[in-house]
Amino acid sequence: MEEKIIVGTDGSASAGRAVEEAIRMAMALGAELHVVMANWSRDVPVERGLGGPVVVYGPVDDNQSAAVTDEAVARARGRGLTAEAHVVNREPADALIRLARDLGATMIVVGNKGMSGRRRLLGGVPNTISHGARCNVLIVATT
Repeated sequence: MEEKIIVGTDGSASAGRAVEEAIRMAMALGAELHVVMANWSRDVPVERGLGGPVVVYGPVDDNQSAAVTDEAVARARGRGLTAEAHVVNREPADALIRLARDLGATMIVVGNKGMSGRRRLLGGVPNTISHGARCNVLIVATT
């Protein structure tokens, strides 16, 4: 079976650390790398829920998303990896889980941002992926 690794990024420095770890893992495993950016961003909380604010998502500029994923793919290819960029119009956790399923990925790599405080309680991206993915999940210490 060909190894495929999915890594999520939003262009932040902490996500960049997750991308670097995914590149390292792909090199070690001889895996194909898929860099994903969900074309959505967190907006300001719009109402209060039981556990705190409810976060909604809104569209991000397509060109910005493509620039982020293309830069990560160029880094991976510069190290001899087969890599592909994906900009997906979905909520981040759902985008990564669905793409991993569709591609038959063996691993999803994400940073640990959002795993503490209110985000943890509201289902941050790493938590949602760790519970919903049907493949291995590597949560990289990025914060």
